[in-house]
Amino acid sequence: MGDDGIVRPTPPVRRAVSAVVEKLRDAGHEIVPWSPEGHAEILGVLGDFFTADGGKTVQAILDEVGEPWRPEMRAYELATEKGVADMWTLQAKRTALATAYMNRWREAGIDCLLCPTTPYATTEHGKFRYVGYTGVFNIVDYSAASFPTGVVVDAQLDKETESWEPYSEMDKQARDECEQRHHAIVLLALLTDDRQCRCRARDVREPAVNRAEVRGGKGARDVEKGARSTTRNHSVGHIGG
Repeated sequence: MGDDGIVRPTPPVRRAVSAVVEKLRDAGHEIVPWSPEGHAEILGVLGDFFTADGGKTVQAILDEVGEPWRPEMRAYELATEKGVADMWTLQAKRTALATAYMNRWREAGIDCLLCPTTPYATTEHGKFRYVGYTGVFNIVDYSAASFPTGVVVDAQLDKETESWEPYSEMDKQARDECEQRHHAIVLLALLTDDRQCRCRARDVREPAVNRAEVRGGKGARDVEKGARSTTRNHSVGHIGG
């Protein structure tokens, strides 16, 4: 999932995805194209669930500690509590979306889905505005594991193309406010057993990170130290180029 069509990953994130995909191919894994079909609708449902109580839970926590609402929590502050009938409707919609996603996954015959954790390497405090790359999988209820790729930001390599045009104002804002420092890629698996998800993450992470371009220092040694030689071949879903 190199791009969900809503917020485009920044240059270092795209480079990290491409690097990992290439390493996985070299290690014998089959890479299967995957479309972010339904992701925008799923994220809409996620937002509805987040604010279903009208922000009361968050308000109670803020009242207890005497903290004000933060700007990035504005949607919770302005939310209206949903009634029982609305929640039944929302749950039914969520079940239908999760079922459709599961059926598409099974038809594709993939073992796991590889995508960015976030569209940017990092952001300033208070400017982390988009959770779509992982939020989708809260709704469809898949186990997930996130791991560092070993790819670090390079000012010379990670330049935006002149032809880039934002998908939306949110996409433009994410690009304008991001800070390019470090990045991690997330591995997603359609597994109810968290242990199996960790095993898949290890199997994919090992060839991806062990051979990734890591630039010196303690971080490089830590990445090498964490890699293991237990790779098995899997079919990996990947959205984008």
